[in-house]
Amino acid sequence: MKPLRPLLAGPGAVGLSRAAAWARAGHRCVGLYGRGPRSLARGSRVLKARIIRHGKETSERDFDVLLIAVPDAAIAATARAWARLPHWKGKSAFHTSGALSSRLLTPLREKGARVASLHPLTSIPRLSGNPRLFEGITFALEGDSTACVLGARVIRQVGGRPLRISSQAKAAYHLAACLSSGYLLSYLVIASELLEKAGGLPRRQSFPSLLELASATLANARRLGVRPALTGPIVRGDLVTLRLHAKALEKAPPTVGLIYAVVAKKLLELVKSGGREKLETTRRIEALLSR
Repeated sequence: MKPLRPLLAGPGAVGLSRAAAWARAGHRCVGLYGRGPRSLARGSRVLKARIIRHGKETSERDFDVLLIAVPDAAIAATARAWARLPHWKGKSAFHTSGALSSRLLTPLREKGARVASLHPLTSIPRLSGNPRLFEGITFALEGDSTACVLGARVIRQVGGRPLRISSQAKAAYHLAACLSSGYLLSYLVIASELLEKAGGLPRRQSFPSLLELASATLANARRLGVRPALTGPIVRGDLVTLRLHAKALEKAPPTVGLIYAVVAKKLLELVKSGGREKLETTRRIEALLSR
């Protein structure tokens, strides 16, 4: 694959981490565009790329790909600003939003650019220089076929796995990503608050322990599969413990009970589908959960 000359608009943690991964794959970032002086200076050091203050400083000959990694609310305005360059034929543009479609890049498409959205299904809260950052990571691709083909090639170069999705699926895709990432941590915080209130164990002590438990569960699911990794009283058919849980929930905030009801019923569905529970025990658990 011919080395690309990406230009990065939005040198935050996601944009810089991705541009750095592209650079390690043999591509060369030729410019940085953004508003934050500190992030621009940091990006220039990391990528050894020049800072572009205004779009007028860049000609259509200077780059092959525009990578837009700005906040979602600024994507459309960024696309309009860069569409002022006269010639886009033969170039590509990607934005990194997980929820929004490539339609936001229509001003660039109308100028002849191939456009797509390209989102990594991972968490990048800070700039990372980890050479294996995207290894095994799924990237959602949506947009023009030619842009998606190019994006898939780069994704494979950095060790990722491309996944083509439709524009209609993006909101649900991103919701699933949130439920599996930041919302998952919120769930653990709720659990630690429950332990703090009922058991008197400060959250700063309980949360690391619960985080280790969650990490072990996820590791088991990765190694064994979801159903073999299931544990707990619903899996064992332990009605005595489930009744104790029900009593504990009476003293917990109502929101905890709602969350418990949803996840416990889904867990029971998994157990039933795997044939790991007797019918009579399942009925008793269902009756208990319904209350």
